[in-house]
Amino acid sequence: MSEIFSKERHLHIKVLFHALIAAIGLISIPLHIFFSPEPSVSITKFTIHSNIIVTITFIISTYFLLVKKIESRTLDLWKNAALIYMMVVLLTYHFILSGGGEYSGTRIITNFTLHYLIPMFVLLNWIIFEEKKWYRYWIYVNI
Repeated sequence: MSEIFSKERHLHIKVLFHALIAAIGLISIPLHIFFSPEPSVSITKFTIHSNIIVTITFIISTYFLLVKKIESRTLDLWKNAALIYMMVVLLTYHFILSGGGEYSGTRIITNFTLHYLIPMFVLLNWIIFEEKKWYRYWIYVNI
């Protein structure tokens, strides 16, 4: 990807893609809850929680890329966690839950964006824009 675009153009596309993910989340989450037959039940779902985490993460990432032109290691960890959450949402919904409910009106669109579009965009972001790293989990034991 870096051979096709200059570093500056690559950064601009990354910022736009992060802003797009954040904007879709900012619109879809409230609409999905608002048009739910039972909003108090809707806000307890893993899909809503994980999409809120993704939206906040990509808002912060967009801000850091615009202002500082770099991202922190902590933000990289959040984006990787967001990727895992979105893959759980996508795969669980598609293979287990998709046949269980009927949606109408606005919820047809928000259901698609929260269960398919945002997860696929987060996966594409990771494939195209993110540096692939190895993370270590250290357990410190006091003997």
